[in-house]
Amino acid sequence: MGNGAVGSAYVFAMVQQGLAEEFVIVTRHKERAVGDALDLEDATPFTSPTKIYAGEYSDCKDADLVVITAGAPQKPGETRNKAYSIINKKGATFYGVASALMRISRAILRNENAVLAIGAPIEGQYGLDDLYLGTPAVINAQGIASVIEIPLSQNGIKQMQASAKEIKEIIKDSIE
Repeated sequence: MGNGAVGSAYVFAMVQQGLAEEFVIVTRHKERAVGDALDLEDATPFTSPTKIYAGEYSDCKDADLVVITAGAPQKPGETRNKAYSIINKKGATFYGVASALMRISRAILRNENAVLAIGAPIEGQYGLDDLYLGTPAVINAQGIASVIEIPLSQNGIKQMQASAKEIKEIIKDSIE
């Protein structure tokens, strides 16, 4: 996992929930990872015993779950609504993202068959394919067990397909 704001908040949320026995923080910034691991470790006496340390990818070879939180922070104007306000005021939004990751991780680790709204691979749902789209899905130890297609009106389907077309064009333009 990364060791930026989302990665740190994610491990903290996981520790608070007692969802894992061990966390390996893998990042290019080793000193920060060591400091963060020590800081997070201070929370464990009040939650559950957890081993947290800075390590390498090879330390993850037997992991039940690997979560990658690497990415560039959003900038003002790249998103809308509440996230825009948060980014303008503090430069990034990460607690909500970390909490969502924790919830997805819990569903996987506990094999919950939980229905969660996620970015899921679309393979025929809504008349679309070859795209990831925010939609409900069943999450369990296998990851995404199934994607739930919500019934939409004809107008809703047209809007969904128009959005998908726009997303595919943005992806295509960013690759070229």
